[in-house]
Amino acid sequence: MGALLFAVLFVLGCSESVDPVPGTTLRIGDVEMTEGTELDMLVFRDEMDCEAAWVKPEERHLCTPYVDRASGQVRLGIQFQLEGDDVAYPLPLTRDNIEVYHSGFKVLPDDGVMRVEVIPHGPTRNAQLFILVIDGSGSMNEIDALTGLSRMEKVREALLMEDVVDGFFREGTDTGVMLLSFTSGQPRPVGTSELTVLQSPKRYRQIVKKDLNVLGGYTHLYDAIEYASTDLLETPAVERFLTMNEAVPTIVVLTDGFNNLQNSDTCGTNARRLTGLLESLKEARDLDSTDLNRRPNIYTVGLGAPLKRNSKVREAARSGRTEITGSDICGKYTQRKIDGDLENFAIDAASLIWIARHGGGSAYTRQDSNGLAEAFRKAAAIRYDWFEVRYQLDVAYLRRSFETKIRLKDFSQAESAVTLHPSAWLDPPPGVLDEDGWAQPVAFRHTAALVMPIIGFLISLSFLGAALYNIRRVAFGRVNPGRRLMRPPDETPPGDAG
Repeated sequence: MGALLFAVLFVLGCSESVDPVPGTTLRIGDVEMTEGTELDMLVFRDEMDCEAAWVKPEERHLCTPYVDRASGQVRLGIQFQLEGDDVAYPLPLTRDNIEVYHSGFKVLPDDGVMRVEVIPHGPTRNAQLFILVIDGSGSMNEIDALTGLSRMEKVREALLMEDVVDGFFREGTDTGVMLLSFTSGQPRPVGTSELTVLQSPKRYRQIVKKDLNVLGGYTHLYDAIEYASTDLLETPAVERFLTMNEAVPTIVVLTDGFNNLQNSDTCGTNARRLTGLLESLKEARDLDSTDLNRRPNIYTVGLGAPLKRNSKVREAARSGRTEITGSDICGKYTQRKIDGDLENFAIDAASLIWIARHGGGSAYTRQDSNGLAEAFRKAAAIRYDWFEVRYQLDVAYLRRSFETKIRLKDFSQAESAVTLHPSAWLDPPPGVLDEDGWAQPVAFRHTAALVMPIIGFLISLSFLGAALYNIRRVAFGRVNPGRRLMRPPDETPPGDAG
């Protein structure tokens, strides 16, 4: 018996600690963080964790774990910290930067019932250097018949919108803008003879209005991006700004066409060139050789209609491979010429998706000034202190305990896993779906208000059954309530006489 007790205590002592999530029927295990990465990923287990991470009181209900088995949805709050630090390391994450695994299999965004969403919270203002790399090739002179504006005029109009300027020059934050234009050869600074970091919104507006013009020539897009993400970051002007302000470089590239070096180029010609660029970006953002704050984040903006409207391009880009084929970026247009052909009706949105994916940013395709302004605002996104990670899958996968693993990509490496234990016998009420189809919790007291009367009714039935039994016995004369049930002492049992 003693040996058995010892074994039980040993197993309990070595097992995972499982704690209830207050106000729910959910229990949660320990968080297991992958060691040896630059960033630690915290998964909030309860409101105390949220409070310790300085989550606002009104947002703490969004910070704690939530499972809605009725809709097949799971929600967790996460935060990143530098290894060994206890202060949030803010990031501008989207769902493209996160992978979610449920009990070992990957949850794929927008695949049938499966989906993943990342909701940012706690905007913070940290120093950044925005490097704007604008296409100055001859096609930027093309006039839009509907608006009467050239493509370059649309770009200028978008860059001068007040909220875009405010995004680049945030009050109370050491941010700067470097404005470059490219065609053939190395990109050149706009409005100045030397590379200059603009820290005055007034000076920025002057240069955009007066000096951001079309240069003419072909579109050496890939070369411009490689330069901006490598050699440019080592120039004295950039080095000085990044070091003095502890700023992060954010590169925003805009083009209206295809990478095009010469008249004979076809769409498929760019496959090998794009492979080389992606390899260069991989090296520039290498986690082992590049400081986290010096790692460039690249956002791409396409002005025009995309060549391929196919979600498979975006999913293929998420694979992480750098070896590109003609079909990856061109589909059936692999052998079509760019100059005088493809560029007349489409832009190479597929390449922009691949570049942004490997550059740690996002890709946008827009066709008017307002759309471009929206893309610039998103590229100049404020970083955030913590995030909700929401995912949905078939409800059958939430009928028992499961492990959720969240993995950070692109910006750095971080990974954490946690086991969630929904109650096997009692669910909270189904969540109320918001306009985006995500379940919002209903207070657990509603479940108690429903369940407790049922339990009380069942208990009453157990007593009622016994009462009915006794009433039936009395009614049919099986029991005489006034008769003594014990035999008198002098009464002789039947069959014992004589």
